[in-house]
Amino acid sequence: MKAILFTLLIIITLSSSAQKTGYFEINLDLSAPQSKDYFYNQSDNSINNIQINEQGWLLNNYGINLSYNLLILKRLSIGTLSGFYSDTKQNFSHIRLGGLVRYFYVNNHEHNINIKLGENFSLDKAKFNSGVNSKIALGFPLFKVKNQKPIMLDIFWEQNYYELEGANKLLNLSDETPRTLTVHSYGLSLGILF
Repeated sequence: MKAILFTLLIIITLSSSAQKTGYFEINLDLSAPQSKDYFYNQSDNSINNIQINEQGWLLNNYGINLSYNLLILKRLSIGTLSGFYSDTKQNFSHIRLGGLVRYFYVNNHEHNINIKLGENFSLDKAKFNSGVNSKIALGFPLFKVKNQKPIMLDIFWEQNYYELEGANKLLNLSDETPRTLTVHSYGLSLGILF
Protein backbone atom coordinates (compact mmCIF):
# COMPACT_ATOMS: atom_id res chain seq x y z
CA MET A 1 0.00 0.00 0.00
CA LYS A 2 2.87 2.38 0.80
CA ALA A 3 4.33 1.70 -2.64
CA ILE A 4 0.99 2.64 -4.25
CA LEU A 5 0.84 5.91 -2.31
CA PHE A 6 4.46 6.75 -3.17
CA THR A 7 3.84 6.00 -6.86
CA LEU A 8 0.72 8.19 -6.90
CA LEU A 9 2.62 11.09 -5.33
CA ILE A 10 5.41 10.81 -7.92
CA ILE A 11 2.92 10.66 -10.82
CA ILE A 12 1.05 13.69 -9.52
CA THR A 13 4.26 15.65 -9.01
CA LEU A 14 5.51 14.85 -12.52
CA SER A 15 2.12 15.48 -14.10
CA SER A 16 1.71 18.85 -12.39
CA SER A 17 4.53 20.34 -14.43
CA ALA A 18 3.08 19.03 -17.71
CA GLN A 19 -0.62 19.49 -16.96
CA LYS A 20 -2.12 22.49 -15.16
CA THR A 21 -5.67 21.13 -14.82
CA GLY A 22 -6.13 20.30 -11.17
CA TYR A 23 -9.12 20.50 -8.84
CA PHE A 24 -10.02 19.90 -5.20
CA GLU A 25 -13.01 17.97 -3.91
CA ILE A 26 -14.36 17.80 -0.37
CA ASN A 27 -16.82 15.03 0.55
CA LEU A 28 -19.04 13.97 3.42
CA ASP A 29 -19.53 10.18 3.44
CA LEU A 30 -22.40 8.32 5.12
CA SER A 31 -22.46 4.54 4.93
CA ALA A 32 -24.37 1.58 6.25
CA PRO A 33 -22.51 -1.69 6.95
CA GLN A 34 -24.29 -4.69 5.43
CA SER A 35 -22.05 -7.41 6.81
CA LYS A 36 -19.01 -7.83 9.00
CA ASP A 37 -16.70 -10.85 8.80
CA TYR A 38 -14.86 -11.39 12.07
CA PHE A 39 -11.90 -13.78 12.46
CA TYR A 40 -10.65 -14.73 15.92
CA ASN A 41 -8.80 -17.54 17.67
CA GLN A 42 -9.75 -19.40 20.83
CA SER A 43 -7.48 -20.91 23.50
CA ASP A 44 -7.39 -24.27 21.67
CA ASN A 45 -5.88 -22.40 18.64
CA SER A 46 -9.04 -22.97 16.60
CA ILE A 47 -9.75 -20.30 13.98
CA ASN A 48 -13.29 -18.97 14.00
CA ASN A 49 -15.05 -16.90 11.39
CA ILE A 50 -18.46 -15.42 12.08
CA GLN A 51 -20.55 -12.98 10.12
CA ILE A 52 -22.13 -10.15 12.07
CA ASN A 53 -25.23 -8.90 10.22
CA GLU A 54 -26.40 -5.33 10.62
CA GLN A 55 -30.08 -4.61 11.09
CA GLY A 56 -31.66 -2.32 8.49
CA TRP A 57 -30.27 0.79 6.86
CA LEU A 58 -28.33 2.15 9.81
CA LEU A 59 -25.93 4.97 8.95
CA ASN A 60 -23.28 3.86 11.42
CA ASN A 61 -20.24 5.08 9.52
CA TYR A 62 -19.38 8.60 8.54
CA GLY A 63 -16.36 10.46 7.29
CA ILE A 64 -15.06 13.59 5.66
CA ASN A 65 -12.28 13.75 3.12
CA LEU A 66 -10.41 16.16 0.91
CA SER A 67 -8.80 15.16 -2.37
CA TYR A 68 -6.58 16.92 -4.87
CA ASN A 69 -7.06 15.60 -8.39
CA LEU A 70 -5.10 16.12 -11.57
CA LEU A 71 -6.58 15.63 -15.02
CA ILE A 72 -3.95 13.54 -16.84
CA LEU A 73 -6.03 12.61 -19.90
CA LYS A 74 -9.16 14.13 -21.41
CA ARG A 75 -11.47 11.94 -19.29
CA LEU A 76 -9.15 10.56 -16.62
CA SER A 77 -7.85 12.05 -13.39
CA ILE A 78 -5.76 10.74 -10.53
CA GLY A 79 -5.53 12.17 -7.05
CA THR A 80 -4.52 11.93 -3.45
CA LEU A 81 -6.97 11.96 -0.58
CA SER A 82 -6.94 12.41 3.16
CA GLY A 83 -9.76 12.26 5.65
CA PHE A 84 -11.21 11.35 9.02
CA TYR A 85 -13.62 8.42 9.44
CA SER A 86 -15.57 6.77 12.23
CA ASP A 87 -17.44 3.48 12.66
CA THR A 88 -19.82 4.27 15.53
CA LYS A 89 -20.95 0.65 16.03
CA GLN A 90 -17.40 -0.63 16.67
CA ASN A 91 -16.23 2.75 18.02
CA PHE A 92 -13.36 2.82 15.49
CA SER A 93 -11.94 6.24 14.54
CA HIS A 94 -9.16 6.68 12.05
CA ILE A 95 -7.37 8.92 9.61
CA ARG A 96 -7.27 7.76 6.01
CA LEU A 97 -4.58 8.55 3.42
CA GLY A 98 -4.81 7.22 -0.08
CA GLY A 99 -5.30 7.78 -3.74
CA LEU A 100 -8.04 7.70 -6.35
CA VAL A 101 -8.63 7.28 -10.06
CA ARG A 102 -11.65 8.94 -11.68
CA TYR A 103 -13.01 8.31 -15.19
CA PHE A 104 -15.46 10.87 -16.59
CA TYR A 105 -17.93 8.93 -18.73
CA VAL A 106 -19.56 12.20 -19.88
CA ASN A 107 -17.13 14.79 -21.17
CA ASN A 108 -18.10 17.54 -18.71
CA HIS A 109 -15.75 16.51 -15.87
CA GLU A 110 -18.68 15.80 -13.56
CA HIS A 111 -20.36 12.42 -14.28
CA ASN A 112 -17.80 9.83 -13.26
CA ILE A 113 -16.84 6.42 -11.97
CA ASN A 114 -14.12 6.44 -9.33
CA ILE A 115 -12.01 3.98 -7.39
CA LYS A 116 -10.40 4.95 -4.09
CA LEU A 117 -7.79 3.02 -2.10
CA GLY A 118 -6.59 4.14 1.30
CA GLU A 119 -4.71 3.16 4.41
CA ASN A 120 -6.62 3.51 7.71
CA PHE A 121 -4.42 4.79 10.56
CA SER A 122 -5.97 4.00 13.94
CA LEU A 123 -6.46 6.73 16.54
CA ASP A 124 -6.77 4.07 19.28
CA LYS A 125 -4.66 0.89 19.00
CA ALA A 126 -6.90 -0.80 21.60
CA LYS A 127 -9.67 -0.74 18.97
CA PHE A 128 -7.64 -1.80 15.91
CA ASN A 129 -4.04 -1.61 14.70
CA SER A 130 -4.32 -0.62 11.06
CA GLY A 131 -6.55 -1.15 8.08
CA VAL A 132 -7.19 -0.77 4.38
CA ASN A 133 -10.16 0.77 2.58
CA SER A 134 -11.27 0.14 -1.00
CA LYS A 135 -14.21 1.97 -2.52
CA ILE A 136 -15.91 2.10 -5.93
CA ALA A 137 -18.41 4.84 -6.67
CA LEU A 138 -20.67 6.29 -9.33
CA GLY A 139 -20.78 10.10 -9.18
CA PHE A 140 -23.01 12.69 -10.80
CA PRO A 141 -23.92 16.35 -10.19
CA LEU A 142 -27.07 17.21 -8.21
CA PHE A 143 -27.07 20.97 -8.86
CA LYS A 144 -24.69 23.90 -9.18
CA VAL A 145 -24.01 26.73 -6.73
CA LYS A 146 -22.24 30.07 -7.06
CA ASN A 147 -19.60 30.28 -9.81
CA GLN A 148 -21.09 27.10 -11.32
CA LYS A 149 -19.46 24.77 -8.77
CA PRO A 150 -21.30 21.42 -8.82
CA ILE A 151 -22.62 19.66 -5.73
CA MET A 152 -21.82 16.00 -6.41
CA LEU A 153 -23.54 12.84 -5.22
CA ASP A 154 -21.63 9.56 -5.16
CA ILE A 155 -23.30 6.19 -4.60
CA PHE A 156 -20.66 3.76 -3.41
CA TRP A 157 -19.74 0.28 -2.21
CA GLU A 158 -16.77 -0.05 0.10
CA GLN A 159 -14.79 -2.57 2.09
CA ASN A 160 -12.77 -1.83 5.22
CA TYR A 161 -10.27 -4.41 6.43
CA TYR A 162 -9.03 -4.01 10.02
CA GLU A 163 -6.08 -5.74 11.72
CA LEU A 164 -7.12 -6.51 15.32
CA GLU A 165 -4.14 -8.34 16.86
CA GLY A 166 -3.69 -7.07 20.40
CA ALA A 167 -6.95 -5.08 20.23
CA ASN A 168 -10.04 -5.37 22.45
CA LYS A 169 -12.38 -8.35 22.04
CA LEU A 170 -15.48 -7.81 19.91
CA LEU A 171 -17.59 -10.67 21.31
CA ASN A 172 -16.27 -10.54 24.91
CA LEU A 173 -15.65 -14.29 25.01
CA SER A 174 -13.29 -15.45 27.75
CA ASP A 175 -10.82 -17.11 25.35
CA GLU A 176 -11.26 -14.85 22.29
CA THR A 177 -8.14 -13.54 20.52
CA PRO A 178 -9.15 -11.01 17.82
CA ARG A 179 -7.44 -11.25 14.40
CA THR A 180 -9.29 -9.34 11.65
CA LEU A 181 -12.58 -7.63 10.87
CA THR A 182 -13.80 -6.97 7.30
CA VAL A 183 -16.74 -4.58 6.90
CA HIS A 184 -18.76 -4.37 3.66
CA SER A 185 -20.87 -1.22 3.27
CA TYR A 186 -23.03 0.80 0.90
CA GLY A 187 -23.28 4.53 1.15
CA LEU A 188 -23.77 8.03 -0.16
CA SER A 189 -21.28 10.84 -0.45
CA LEU A 190 -22.01 14.53 -0.94
CA GLY A 191 -19.20 16.67 -2.29
CA ILE A 192 -18.25 19.89 -3.98
CA LEU A 193 -15.62 20.43 -6.65
CA PHE A 194 -13.55 23.60 -6.51
